[in-house]
Parts: sequence; structure tokens; C-alpha cells
Amino acid sequence: MAQPKLTLFYDGSCPICSWEKHNLMSRDRRGLLGFIDIQSPEFDPGVHGVTMQMLMARMHGLTDDGRMIVGVDALIEAYRAVGWWWAYLPLSIIPGRLANLAYGWFADHRHELSRRFGHWFGPVCEKDACRK
Repeated sequence: MAQPKLTLFYDGSCPICSWEKHNLMSRDRRGLLGFIDIQSPEFDPGVHGVTMQMLMARMHGLTDDGRMIVGVDALIEAYRAVGWWWAYLPLSIIPGRLANLAYGWFADHRHELSRRFGHWFGPVCEKDACRK
């Protein structure tokens, strides 16, 4: 199997994050995306030159040329890969600082949001993961 154009590091303990991963996977008809669950016991963030704290704070994506992209930039590239122009276009138009502030708020509150709304997205907070 060929190396994906973008490998996303996602928080598998977060129902909203897992839901988004499954949505992206189901629309990735060209196999451009890869996914790594940072909650997997086998995962070692050091192999990728990052810390678990960094990965838990913001979405990270590793490009096929070895660049690590973070936050909104990772989302834009993921949405672009699956052809979701309607999702990445607004993120591309919003001034970078504002988009990153909004995304940062979501990332910082994703476990709380999963506690409140996770039932819309799948299994609700296994093993008290949403308390983080």
C-alpha cells in the first residue's frame, strides 16, 4: 500500500474526533489519508518528533514529504484530500488567526463537547476519556 499524502493524528478517546475520522475515511476514495490513533498503547509520539501534550492540544498531520502541519492547516489539507471544498474553503478564507482561535477553542473543549453532544457522534466517552 502506498504512503498516504497526509497522515492525521487523532484522539481516539474523543467521540467527535473519531466521528470526523470515520467521515473522512469513508470519503477518501483515492486513499490519500492515513490515520493514527494517539490513544493506542502502541503509539510513540517521539517517533514523529512531537509530544503527547502537543498532539492532545491540536490536530497534527504529517505530509508525505515529512512536514508536520497543525490545527486548521491540517484540517484544510484533510478536507481538500477528500474533496470537501465546502468545508475547507471557508477555513481558507477566514483570516488565519481567527480560524486558529476558533479551532483552538474547539480543540481545548472537545472532551466537554463530547460529554454534552457525543451521543450525536457515536459511543459516549469510553473509560471516562471526556474528563480530560
